Amino acid sequence: MKHKSDEFDEKQLHGAPLNQLPENEQGVVFLFAKLQEKFGVRVDSIQEGFPDCIARKIRGGRSRPIRIEFEYQSKNFKLHRHPVNKCDWIVCWEHNWHEVPKRLRVTELRREFGLGWTVWLNPKSTEWYEGWDKCRKPILDSIPKQAHVGDLLLIYFRKPMSEIAFVSVIKELKRDAGGRKSGHSGKTDWWAKTKKLCKLESPISLERIKADKELKRAGFVRGNCQARQNITAFWPELYRLIISRNPQAKKVLREYAPERMDGQLLALAAT
Repeated sequence: MKHKSDEFDEKQLHGAPLNQLPENEQGVVFLFAKLQEKFGVRVDSIQEGFPDCIARKIRGGRSRPIRIEFEYQSKNFKLHRHPVNKCDWIVCWEHNWHEVPKRLRVTELRREFGLGWTVWLNPKSTEWYEGWDKCRKPILDSIPKQAHVGDLLLIYFRKPMSEIAFVSVIKELKRDAGGRKSGHSGKTDWWAKTKKLCKLESPISLERIKADKELKRAGFVRGNCQARQNITAFWPELYRLIISRNPQAKKVLREYAPERMDGQLLALAAT
């Protein structure tokens, strides 16, 4: 039987001059060339050496030279050991360099195509539930290292609770200065200040998720929600479950409604 997910190409990029998501630096250069007017930039030259591009920033009747380096991921700038003082602007598909020097401007092109936030499953031991429930201030939480500011975290409590109980958003990324180790891995982890958007008065149980015809085949469900995972592809169905059981959450989650993202890109990709 053909599943609903088979009808869509999860790599397709919609409403863009490139048909599929870029997979390398060349794709970033192509997309930037199509968007340079929007950014108020006029390209003077593209070169093989560092920096990749010499351009002019246009403002009113004036312009000033800027040096641009293209990267698929912003962290590649550091990995390639480029000198910070000889560049003004990193243009990338994904911004994953959390310690980027303040003097460098970073433009993440995926945000230009409705892909500015991701949904993560963030499992916790049940011993942390009471602290989450009572806390009214931003929470310092361990997160996936690929996460970004503005991403959603679905806080799932493992057995015996086995349920999604809170929805949070990442407000500020930081590497823990004390080298604190996370409980789940025993290694120094990525941390973030997170804001609790809502408590689900009717939590979404693993049993309920497994009963959903669209979600039961998802990898994170087959794994009993034990690992931190990118579950953006399954957000439309999870959002439906959350709102149907917690209508009071609709107002606070409205800016994260699936229709605010690319519908086909978010089509269920259960395998």
